[in-house]
Amino acid sequence: FAQRKPDVPAIICDDEIITWRELSEAVQTIAQGYEARSSAPGTVALVLKNSPSFIAHFLACAITGREAAVIDATWPLQRIVETVRELAPALVYAEDRIAAMETMTVDPRARTPGGAGMVAERVVDPHSSFYVG
Repeated sequence: FAQRKPDVPAIICDDEIITWRELSEAVQTIAQGYEARSSAPGTVALVLKNSPSFIAHFLACAITGREAAVIDATWPLQRIVETVRELAPALVYAEDRIAAMETMTVDPRARTPGGAGMVAERVVDPHSSFYVG
């Protein structure tokens, strides 16, 4: 659909409109980032609110053969940390609120439509709360 009607809205979220072209480009960029960080398929934990950024990350998981573990970003931090530890995913993407609590840094290369400042990562020990492997 992105090739046939690239300028048609794909996502309308509040006042934000994301076209099929923008969504496709975001998904491809995220997918390339997943591949660069971890070549083997695995689980990606998405600690993101329902948003264009979440949709782009979810679709990127699908096209790269990764499982998406969707974790509610409104949960208390301790519950999120315990869930991520139990899942032991290969990659984790979290909202700024979660990232700040875990002293993560925002990766500006991974920003997506509607997600300015939403994608965070930290390369740490896999037994830590959040990591990118």
